[in-house]
Amino acid sequence: MTLDTPRGSTAILVESSQVPAMPGSPAVGVVTFQDISALKDTERALQKREQEYRTLAESMPQVVWTARADGHLDYVNQVLTRYTGRTVEEVLGSAWAEIIHPEDIDEALRGWMVSVRTGELYEAEYRLRRADGSFRWFLTRATCMREPDGRPLKWFGTATDIDDARRTRDAHRFLSEASALLGSTLDAEATLQQVARLAVPTLADWCCVDMLEEDGSLRRLAVSHTDPAKVRLAWEIARRYTLNLKAEHGVPHVLRTGEASWVPDVTEDMLVAATGGDPERLGMARQLGLRSFLAVPLVARGKLLGVLILAHSESGRRYDEADVRLAEDLGRRAGLAVDNARLYAASQTAVRLRDDFLGVASHELKTPLTPIQLKVQALQRRVSTEPEGALPARQVGAVLDVVSAQTRKLSVLVSGLLDVSRISTGRLELHLEPVDLSALVREVAHAFEAEAAKADCALRLRLDEAPVVGKWDRLRLEQVVSNLLTNALKYGAGRPVEVTLATVDGRALLGVRDEGIGIAAEAQARIFEKFERAVSDRHYGGLGLGLYITREIVRALGGSVSVESEPERGALFTVSLPLGPRADVNPCPS
Repeated sequence: MTLDTPRGSTAILVESSQVPAMPGSPAVGVVTFQDISALKDTERALQKREQEYRTLAESMPQVVWTARADGHLDYVNQVLTRYTGRTVEEVLGSAWAEIIHPEDIDEALRGWMVSVRTGELYEAEYRLRRADGSFRWFLTRATCMREPDGRPLKWFGTATDIDDARRTRDAHRFLSEASALLGSTLDAEATLQQVARLAVPTLADWCCVDMLEEDGSLRRLAVSHTDPAKVRLAWEIARRYTLNLKAEHGVPHVLRTGEASWVPDVTEDMLVAATGGDPERLGMARQLGLRSFLAVPLVARGKLLGVLILAHSESGRRYDEADVRLAEDLGRRAGLAVDNARLYAASQTAVRLRDDFLGVASHELKTPLTPIQLKVQALQRRVSTEPEGALPARQVGAVLDVVSAQTRKLSVLVSGLLDVSRISTGRLELHLEPVDLSALVREVAHAFEAEAAKADCALRLRLDEAPVVGKWDRLRLEQVVSNLLTNALKYGAGRPVEVTLATVDGRALLGVRDEGIGIAAEAQARIFEKFERAVSDRHYGGLGLGLYITREIVRALGGSVSVESEPERGALFTVSLPLGPRADVNPCPS
């Protein structure tokens, strides 16, 4: 009770009791009055301090909690209830098992029990489930308040959201490891397979790499998952089914736009659309268990090289914008690694071709030089031994004929090398004028009669009677016809060679057919490249430049050249040229 006194209100504790009386005596009651004002003041101060503490805890942006000495929670602030979407009662009950990530809960609770038993500082990092089902990383710390005698009295703890910092740290570590892998070898495909394995489970439950081929098709390079059976399933799907390029999401989106495709939540409708509604394919796709999906381009120098595919399934994780940025960074690094590896391979090929060419060129250049040297040396010996004026003119003339013929061969070889240099640097000049291709072919064929006879080849012409006139470069066209005839006589020796010329749909069609060794299908595109040939240079000489120069001249004139052939069935080379003046003629092709 409270009494008002001159000094103010006073808290009085009133206690009453009955004293046992002797038989026949009246009962005696005892009433005591105790001033407890100081005790009440202390109690009110404690309540005020508790309220201030709760107000402070509720105003903090962190999760704040307290627990009894035995480790059981007795208070959490509203930050945690808002984050989890659960009530205070649920959180203080048994909801922790559902709030902490399944992969983290055992270690988190084990560490907490150790701290409760020892009274030592508790510190742990684990993921907490948000109201929308996603998880974020938190750093949890708790300190024990003790009794004067040292016994644990109460625990005070906080949980701080460190998800962004943790992701940044993990991303840097992952990218560092991935970069080390990508830079460890110039075998890009093997490296990408390692990166796919590295991505699981750090970035994904699933990781696939698809490479874009030259013809625009996709080739699956790598599949990674912790379950080998699911890896086999993914390979089987890739083997049996082609990609639905009309699908709105995923790899088709990346191929169309060159941008990432991010699907936070994979729906049944998306699976149906991606599989075209095929029941069997849809069933296999469901077995993959995809829940969240991310596909990013592998890009280098503005060119799309492939697609990196990441997906979550069993873990229940969802991709967010931070994941997209990380995956895009990885895609750029992987794309650069692939590009560097391809450039290195191309440079190695160029070095090999250069070395092969130098070997062939030295041999080809030495071939005409040898008879020149021998003939000149023989002539010098004769001159030194014969009296002055005694050397027959016929013998000198024969030597000069050999020297002249071999010099012409040298001139052709050097001209070919110069043409390659001009083509490579864009300095192949064309002097366009009206040219009768029919007359030009007859002139070149006439000049090749001796060479055809030497090769035991009957040279047959089937040309239109009427002139076939176009605006072309006469000397370069002579070079084209000469190269094709030289090629036919070399590889079709002992058999007829036929040259045809006709006009079709405003174009001149020049054909050179031999009945020689033919060309395998896989070599037909390659023979038009520099220093390439369909057969070994051990059996057939030459620098491997004739068809390359022919193609580049014809292209510069606005035309095209093609080949039809089968092994042991000869070959037909066809040159197609526009008859009329063309605006797209390129006098200096690059």
